[in-house]
Amino acid sequence: MNNLTRALAHVPQILEDRFVYSRSLRKNTLLDPRYRELAILTVGKITRAPYEVHHHTGPALKAGLSQAQIEAIEGFETSDLFDDRERAIIRFATELTRDVSCRDETWAALSRFLSVPELVELTLLVGWYNQTVRVLAALQIDIEA
Repeated sequence: MNNLTRALAHVPQILEDRFVYSRSLRKNTLLDPRYRELAILTVGKITRAPYEVHHHTGPALKAGLSQAQIEAIEGFETSDLFDDRERAIIRFATELTRDVSCRDETWAALSRFLSVPELVELTLLVGWYNQTVRVLAALQIDIEA
């Protein structure tokens, strides 16, 4: 059992409901796992949440991101490791994380690559992981030994 689960076990019904929603965002979506993990890692890096980055580095590598890409997320705008779709996803996740909304041009760029259902899924995903990193910080959840 990971440390986040241990902390949330104090509220068992919420923990159970949280698992259902979280699993749905990761398993029941059209969004490519590579892009999902890219967005999650962006949230983790922007919010300086080492727990989130630690727990999603493995899934990101498994989904096809390289370690070099993971390390280059903060410098995505000038990195040649990302294509236009990946840059649009990182930009979207960054703006939602920092500003709560995104610029019209960011949405337009993202819309060239993702269907409407994928756009909604990505928005829900970024919102969910912004909530998660805030819970991690408030409860001072450390990475497991």
